[in-house]
Amino acid sequence: MKNLCFLLFVLFFFNCKKKNSNNFNEQIVLKHSIPEKSLILSEDFLLYDKNDKKTHILKLLEKYEKTIVLRFTDLNCSLCYESALKILEKYKKYENIIIISSFQNTRAFKLFLAQSKCSLKIFKVDENVLKDLNVPYFFTVDENFTINSFLIHEKKKPKKTIEYLDTVIKN
Repeated sequence: MKNLCFLLFVLFFFNCKKKNSNNFNEQIVLKHSIPEKSLILSEDFLLYDKNDKKTHILKLLEKYEKTIVLRFTDLNCSLCYESALKILEKYKKYENIIIISSFQNTRAFKLFLAQSKCSLKIFKVDENVLKDLNVPYFFTVDENFTINSFLIHEKKKPKKTIEYLDTVIKN
């Protein structure tokens, strides 16, 4: 999984560098399907909800052709992930959005949920399952459980995140 996030970051970085287009959608939203097995989510990827109930990620993803995922940890900049969550609130009518978080312990996760104003589905995952990039990031997962369309959220550039979400929802 470490290779997964590194590869996604490298693809993202070089894709943005190569293109000279002014069109944000072309620069930021990666439209590639990566056939490597390391970039396909596995069945044993477990998520925990607010009641500590276990759910296999594939059970959540199989309902949709494409799912948008926000990934963050409690060790990320809190203003950054709060900014991403605030933007996502505007998209709560879409059921194919999930939030995957990591917290140092279950108590911290439950405290976050109690204080959070987010009404979207937030799940906790063991930290070693999905790499932490030290910043919140988005990606999509298609019907084949392949990771696509990667974006690192920047709190100072919320319009990029909004354009990204608009683009991946439309396509």
